Amino acid sequence: MKALKIIIGGAIAVVIVAAIAGGSNDKDASATRTETVFIGHQARVKTGFIGCIKTDDTERVKELVRQHDSDAASAISHGCRAIDAGKIGVIEDLSVWTGNSCIRTRGEPNCYWFPTVLIEPANG
Repeated sequence: MKALKIIIGGAIAVVIVAAIAGGSNDKDASATRTETVFIGHQARVKTGFIGCIKTDDTERVKELVRQHDSDAASAISHGCRAIDAGKIGVIEDLSVWTGNSCIRTRGEPNCYWFPTVLIEPANG
């Protein structure tokens, strides 16, 4: 649980809020640009965050981060886990509607829904 608070807390939360909410100026907009990831392709986590097995849980975490309630966001633990920056995995599913990708990192049996803006192609 402490690891989740570290990932959600501090400056990382500011970057994540900007990326998830979208920026209003050029500097903010550059933080939201993503390279396209595709189902079946390898991807790298650019910024650590929480991934969840259920997309609804990921959406709730994102909403709590937008509200600057990192304690509540880190309390969501059932079916969720911290995914550190630099992790490599395979994109198993995408949701354009929610802006999430389901990434299965190496050694994990399940994919976790994770904000697509925080993922890049592994070769990028």
